[in-house]
Order: sequence, then C-alpha cells, then structure tokens
Amino acid sequence: MLKDVKIAIFDLDGTLLNDEHKITIKTKQSLELLHNNNILLVLASGRVDPYVKKYAEELGIIDYILANNGSLIYDMHNQEMIYEEYFNKNTLKKLWDYCNKNNMGMTLNSYGVRYSNKYATTNKTNNEIIDNIDNIGKNVYQVVFSSCDHTKIELLLTYLKDFNTKISYISKHYYN
Repeated sequence: MLKDVKIAIFDLDGTLLNDEHKITIKTKQSLELLHNNNILLVLASGRVDPYVKKYAEELGIIDYILANNGSLIYDMHNQEMIYEEYFNKNTLKKLWDYCNKNNMGMTLNSYGVRYSNKYATTNKTNNEIIDNIDNIGKNVYQVVFSSCDHTKIELLLTYLKDFNTKISYISKHYYN
C-alpha cells in the first residue's frame, strides 16, 4: 500500500502534536516509516514559519513546510523558499493606517519575524513593535488583527470587504 503513496502532508495542531505541543515517539516512528519508504513528508500549518520549521528541524526528515496558511512553501533540504504569496505594500499601508486610526492591533508575519503596531496583543518571540510600516524590508505573508472590542472587529470586517482579501480565521477568544 505504501508503494503507491508519493507524499504525505500533516497539519501540526491537533494532528501531529499532542496536547502538550509535542510529537510523540510513536508519531516519530510512523513518520520515519514513511520517510524510509521514500514518501515526501510535508508539515502544513496556518501558523508562522518559525513555529513549523522548529518541528521540521526536530524531526530531521521533513522535505517541505507550508506555513502562514499556505502563503509560503519552504524546501528544508535546500534551505530555500520555493513559493510565496505576499501582501501588496499599498494594501498593507491602508490596513496599517486603518488599525492605527482605530486603536486596533495589527501583526504582520514575514519570513522569520513579526512586526506589530503598539496596539497588538502579541508578545511572542521574533516580534518587533514598530511605528512605521515603511521600515519593513520583508514580504508580509499573513496579517493578524486584534481587538477585544467586538464593534471594532465588525467594522474591520466591513472594511476588509473592499479589499480582495481572504479571511482564514476569526478567533472565538476575542470574537463571539
């Protein structure tokens, strides 16, 4: 049966990772079995690339990572980006201005680093608080908005309809 399989793609959260965000020995053994049968192994996640890459490096047998909701694909063997889809700078500027005008958090996920405005709720590693979006020299693959004010979220969703933007997730933690 394995001889017909060419590639196996796995999500991290709720799939490869247990409740403690660890990959169990049994899961590692299963992945090694696939690897030993010449099946390409891919980790996929909506999360940012450093999060996905750390698990790929831990395993040591992953061929590719898909991160930021599929907006980038990274070749682990050649250590290079093979696909990327990123935000237009003008779109980012408009969103940045909107969020700052309305005291909303905005975090921009680039390869290996995050940039946030002063209203963002993130305090993760690799996060830089910036005042000016023009200083970003990297492509932005994913944007995360934050506000505990439900009215602001509703207005943002209405504002986003004017952009050709895909919304992949709205956190129930902040928004009911």
